[in-house]
Amino acid sequence: MSKAIGMIDTPLNKKKIAQFEDEGVKVLKFPQAIIERVADCEPLLEIARDLSRFDWIIFTDIHTADIFLEIIQENDLDLFELDDLVVCALGEAVVDRLRFMQVHSDVIPASKDDETVLSTIENYVSVSDEFHGAKVLFLKRQDLDLSVGAKLLCIVGELVKLDVYKTDALSTVERARITTLLQSGAIDEFVFCSPDDVESLSQIVYPKSLREILGGISISATDPITFQTLREQSLKPQLANRS
Repeated sequence: MSKAIGMIDTPLNKKKIAQFEDEGVKVLKFPQAIIERVADCEPLLEIARDLSRFDWIIFTDIHTADIFLEIIQENDLDLFELDDLVVCALGEAVVDRLRFMQVHSDVIPASKDDETVLSTIENYVSVSDEFHGAKVLFLKRQDLDLSVGAKLLCIVGELVKLDVYKTDALSTVERARITTLLQSGAIDEFVFCSPDDVESLSQIVYPKSLREILGGISISATDPITFQTLREQSLKPQLANRS
């Protein structure tokens, strides 16, 4: 019986999928999450024009970083105003996206779980009361209420949650089908080729976590940043060199 692997079906992954299939590997393809800006971008633009009112900015994933920085650039705003804020990036892939735009990340939790995020922030602030009076901009996906946001709301001076993007939602039936397939034992290995792949599958199985869904499946990453992104999801991937 041939080995079966799961992969996110994206244009960038088509070559790798074809290589596996040529080797006689059965590839089960999973949909790519479709990312779109929120319908009304005016609140985003208003905030981008007034970043000086904040002390901190938290980018919760790669898409919040990509889209918020795009909006700043498209409207000829000063990207380097972010230098005056404490920038918290939830994940090394987010750090990479910000670095590409010459934005420095100050606080980088090693994992996305609430305890790690909050303890990393507390370790960064030198004075215990400093963060409690801070004004924090929390960038997130629409219709996603991260529990860490609720916890931050209780300890900072002001927390502004801002929806940056939305995803093209799958039907409840399709989500259930995919979740069942992942947990059925039909897949021996899931191969992730980018942090975007990780985000796609994470959004498909939400509100369950990848750790819950992928239990019992071998997990591989084709590059170091994807490997780290999976570790931040409390997974134990292997780094596979697949060119």
